[in-house]
This record gives sequence, structure tokens and C-alpha cells, in this order.
Amino acid sequence: MEPRATVEIGFAAWLARADRLCAEGHAEAALRCYRRALQEGADPDLRIGERFRCSLACGDYASAWQEGDRVQQLRSAQDDGERQIWERFVWNGRKLDGRRVLVRCWDGHADTIQFIRYLPHLAAHAETVACEVEPGMIALFAASLPSVQCWVPLGKKLPPHDEVIQASELAHYFRTVPETIPAAPYLFAPPDTQPSTRKRVGLAWHDGGRTPSFDTLRPLLSVPEIEFVALQRGAGRYEAAASGVTVVDECDALSLARLVASLDLVISADTMAAHLAGALGVPVWTLLDGTPEWRWTETRDDTPWYASMRLFRESEARMARVCAALQRWSESAESGPRNWRSTIDSHAAP
Repeated sequence: MEPRATVEIGFAAWLARADRLCAEGHAEAALRCYRRALQEGADPDLRIGERFRCSLACGDYASAWQEGDRVQQLRSAQDDGERQIWERFVWNGRKLDGRRVLVRCWDGHADTIQFIRYLPHLAAHAETVACEVEPGMIALFAASLPSVQCWVPLGKKLPPHDEVIQASELAHYFRTVPETIPAAPYLFAPPDTQPSTRKRVGLAWHDGGRTPSFDTLRPLLSVPEIEFVALQRGAGRYEAAASGVTVVDECDALSLARLVASLDLVISADTMAAHLAGALGVPVWTLLDGTPEWRWTETRDDTPWYASMRLFRESEARMARVCAALQRWSESAESGPRNWRSTIDSHAAP
């Protein structure tokens, strides 16, 4: 709860309250407190990064980019030498039109997939576009995004360029708002299997610190007439295989994309697999943790980033709701096999 307006407090108390709300994932309430602190005389540069992130989490991207412009100015005046590479600001704020642009993918795989959608739009304005990315993702991206002239494995020699921008900064560069996000499927991969009569559902349950575990998803296996397929490396694969889940070894993003494209539905934690399904246009249900990242906002059960994605937020009854939804989906005529593909045929790769 915010301090009552009738209570006389200084900006420091508003900042403290805002910090607590921000840490608890209450972005909208935190933002109101940060703005009240400004009214009470706080330095506008104080907590500007927090206001930037809270504005994003509230879906107020226009305000976020205004805050981000100032964050960028402050960061550019600082030495980035001690920052981790993925924490550094790369873009200097200049226009990229008519320039040779290098896009660096220094964030995780999920972020890279989310923001790689902007490369065709960048290519329409820049002289040339080159992209530095993890080697295992190049085959998928090169086949899907032919307007990019050069793909460089991360850490290898870079081509000549005039400007540099990180992939995750492209939304800022294009001043994206929810209504202008390029939301149509933008990655393409041929399915790795022939269509079958059984419905196939992919499962991914863990990525770094994100949950759920495989045991959390185990109740889904009770829904009949579904072939479940693991989209997961590492923890839980042996348990999944022992429970009858199909386990396939995929070594790169293109192989994984072909597997995902052969599915009728993906159920995943906030992982690379969820983003990949959304980018391919495959129906995906994403299970969010208690403090989801800004891209998922605070309350929505859908997202402007991926038209085929449905969000399930953390709650005590979440898995019961997911199981019930899966049962209804399995019994519906629209659930497949592969019926989703007819909705994206017009977006097929050239």
C-alpha cells in the first residue's frame, strides 16, 4: 500500500517505498511512488533506471524510452569497463539510417530471439546489417532473415561497420509501443517429422533460476491421447523419459526449431523454447514465475510480443488451471494435429 497523500513525508520515504514495491514486482504502484518522489524534490536522475524498468513492465513503452534516453546519456559518461558485457549500453543514440550497422547479440538466447525480429526493419533503413550471434543460432536466423548481409559467430572477426547496437536496444531505437511491435511470425523452419494423427505437446520446465521443475509439470501427463516431447536439456530429462515423455537430442537452434514446428502446442517456463515457439507462430503456454520480467507486464494473460502465446501466472491453483485448459484443448477440433499452421501460411519464408 502506498503512503496516504495526507501524510507529510519527504522524497526519501517515497523512494524507499517505491524501491520495496519494485523489488516485490509491483511496477505500477512503484512507478507512482517514484513519480511522487520527483514531485517532492528528488533529483530526476535518482532511480531513473528503476523508472525505466517499471515503465516497461507497465507497458508504457513511450515513457520508458524517454527515461531510457537519459539512462543512456548517464551510462555513456561512465566507464563500462567493470560491467558485464551484457550490462553495457552499446548503441550511442545516433541514427542508423544509411550506415553500416553491427548488431551484437550479447543477451541470452531468449532475448536474442525476442529482439531479432527488428533486423528486417533495420535493414530497410541501414546501408548494411551484420549480426554477431551465438554460432548455434546462425543457421536458423540466416534462413529466416535474408535481408541481413552477414552473420558473425560470437567472438570472431567483425566486418567493417560504422555503428553498433545491441539486439535488445532495437526496441528502444524504433521507439516501439505495444501497438507497433512486429508480432507476425518471423522465424521459419520445416517440421522435422511427417504430420501424425496424435497431438504433440512440447514441454520445457527449467532455465537457469526459473522454475517449474519437471515434477511440477508431471500432472499434465495424465491428459490422454497426447504425445509429450521434452524440449529440455539437463535437469529432469531422465525423469521425463522414465515417465514416457519423448526425449530428442537437438544440438542447435535450427534443429530445435524444426522440432517445435512439428508440435501442436508448447507448454514452457519462461525459456528459449517459449520464445522460439512464439517466433515460429506455434501455440505456446508460458508459465511465469512470481516476479516475471518486464516483457510480460503485470496482469495480462496474453502478450503483444507473440500472437500465439498465452500466459499463466504463478498461483497456488495454476497447474490445475493448466491441466484443465489442456484437457479442453485436447478435446477441441482446433487443437490439431498442426492446425495452427494454416493461420501462418501467409508468413512463410521466401
